[in-house]
Amino acid sequence: MSFCSKIQLVCPVDGCNTAVPYLEFDEHKKRCLELSMQKMTQISHDEISARNEMLTRELDESKKNVE
Repeated sequence: MSFCSKIQLVCPVDGCNTAVPYLEFDEHKKRCLELSMQKMTQISHDEISARNEMLTRELDESKKNVE
């Protein structure tokens, strides 16, 4: 246990790079603002992609109905 308390991990998230003791790293991941921002950005991109796919399908279906 004392060996683990001496190990420092560096947060790999771009923009953070905070050195955190090994035993506190899980807690840091919960609080890391940069990681939270990356997750929010990814969700936004995923939502946009899903909406674009849905609109493309709807457009294709409406074209079939017109023909």
